[in-house]
Amino acid sequence: WFKSAADGELWFLGTDIDAGNTKSENYAGGLDEVAIWKSVLTLAQIQTLYIQGKSFDISTNMNTNLVSYWDFDNTNDDQSGNSNTANIAGATYTGF
Repeated sequence: WFKSAADGELWFLGTDIDAGNTKSENYAGGLDEVAIWKSVLTLAQIQTLYIQGKSFDISTNMNTNLVSYWDFDNTNDDQSGNSNTANIAGATYTGF
């Protein structure tokens, strides 16, 4: 669920938002290496991310237009350098 971050709106990843901004259901899966860019990625960039896998350093190698990047390695710190700290609720770190 996304709205304008510039307007001070909250962003929720991994939950269902119903009418009135009510969170109703959480995603029953895993989120890791979450990155948000302010532009659309090209097919070549998407292929690079897929081929390189988890060892690829997004913040160093794909930082053009990178807004936020959380690797979730036991931290909620934004690795993009833009200080968009995440609030993590109900997460279990699995050590992947």
